[in-house]
Amino acid sequence: MKKLNATKARLFTAAAITVAIVLFISSGSPVIQGFEQTLASALSPPVSASNPATPIQHIIIIMNENHAFDNFFGTYPNVPAGYNLTLSTCLPLTGNQTTSTPCEHPFYAGNMSQIQMTDQCHTEECSVVDYNQGKMNGFLQGEGTNRTMAYYNGTSIPELWDLASYYNLDYDFFSSALSYSEANHLFAVAANSPLAPWLHGNPELENESFLNFTYPEIGTAMTNAGVTWGYFQYNWNDSKDCTGNYTVQKGLFTGVGGDGYWEGEAQFRQVQNTAIECSSLGNIVDFENGLATNTLPQVSWVEPEPSESCHPGQGTLESCQSYITSVIDDIEQSPVWAHSVTFLTWDEYGGYYDPVSPPQIDELGDGFRVPLMVISPYTIRGLVGPCSVSVTADCAPSYRYYNNYTDTYGTTTAEDFSAFLSTIEYNWGVKPIALRDAEEPNLFYMLNFSQSPIAPLYFNSDYNLTAYPISACESNDGCQVGTPFGAAASMLGPNSPWVNVSGGSRVYSVYNATTPAWAESNAQSANYSGGDPDD
Repeated sequence: MKKLNATKARLFTAAAITVAIVLFISSGSPVIQGFEQTLASALSPPVSASNPATPIQHIIIIMNENHAFDNFFGTYPNVPAGYNLTLSTCLPLTGNQTTSTPCEHPFYAGNMSQIQMTDQCHTEECSVVDYNQGKMNGFLQGEGTNRTMAYYNGTSIPELWDLASYYNLDYDFFSSALSYSEANHLFAVAANSPLAPWLHGNPELENESFLNFTYPEIGTAMTNAGVTWGYFQYNWNDSKDCTGNYTVQKGLFTGVGGDGYWEGEAQFRQVQNTAIECSSLGNIVDFENGLATNTLPQVSWVEPEPSESCHPGQGTLESCQSYITSVIDDIEQSPVWAHSVTFLTWDEYGGYYDPVSPPQIDELGDGFRVPLMVISPYTIRGLVGPCSVSVTADCAPSYRYYNNYTDTYGTTTAEDFSAFLSTIEYNWGVKPIALRDAEEPNLFYMLNFSQSPIAPLYFNSDYNLTAYPISACESNDGCQVGTPFGAAASMLGPNSPWVNVSGGSRVYSVYNATTPAWAESNAQSANYSGGDPDD
């Protein structure tokens, strides 16, 4: 306990110093002399790429697509009132009325395949209507459909609920921008995004100049600090690395692979044109090879194939869960597991209802609430957070931020994707690159470095065997706690489906989903009803 509290004290000392300096930065003064030295002195003891502040040596960020917290976890046990899904909620069908009739209630969609087969609006314009000045009651007008009120539970997404119950779940975590996917993927690597057309007057166009940026991103900052990193996206073409500027056509990186809205680090000119930077871009095979050979960089982002991404209109919930659990299984049985933390989240709300008004920390966001699971040997098992050691003590303290849009101070306990950067920066002494990552606390309060490391939770590749809760999953041979793949049959039982490999080890291979027949094509997803891009 004392160790964790001391960690927090150092963190918030640094945050307080940063907030004071922000006043000068926002007023247009030149670079503040001595800022970097002051911030470094607050991070005591000194940390570096080879001397992290915590036992964590590998941070992995798995970013999935388009589901609000309440859409997946609103009915999850022990989520406190005000943060859970109240089934008696009834949103007005028209205008800004506050009366209860006519209105629409949340409804269970686990037996409604059409919900996952159909995308819905999540542009900036729709988000602003949904948000309705913080009233959170404009979703039926913004979306134009009752699909926004759909939710799932442990029956329809059992593997996700099992992961949350075995590891932990943060119910007070938000996307970074009241916007679609691209802005949020940029925040996840840069704590900033220029993509807010309704505020800045920029047209929402997909063209080469708009998708190749030059403002600071964390990859270059990590390289300068000696921290290794990799941005791994499903079908990235390694042969195109370090060949100059990447070109973009209708949201897809021409000849390079991947989805232009989820490319993150690849969207920056300094990454595209610097050898050590562009060599840090890769695909899922590169990520798996890094796990298998113990050469994984210190920080990794993992971006899915659309058919495995949870994105409505592009894949199934089954394929998404199988993909997620296969990646986590491989992390757990790799050499990096013992000193790693994996952050599992979703990039934005996908047009789904959530009742918690996001804190407006600047002109871009925060955006709507999304799930966050923290997976590590140091995870506080079963925690429904955010707290560090228990649900009654040491919860994530509030932090003070400066809003340079409204020229005011605010206080919140909620984090967004910028906290991934502040966590990286804290652990390895990397300098902050933007206001948000300089102000936000790190996410280590979801871990307890004083506890005995917990055993990993493995999932069988047969989705039909999975169930929630974990006791049902284990009894059905859908999952195992602490049992390595390739174990002797005598350890698992004569009919166990877990004895499915030879040589005592499992082949590193991410689940390869078959694209469903109904999935949107690239052209459809770039021009689906409402004109929104594939996001």
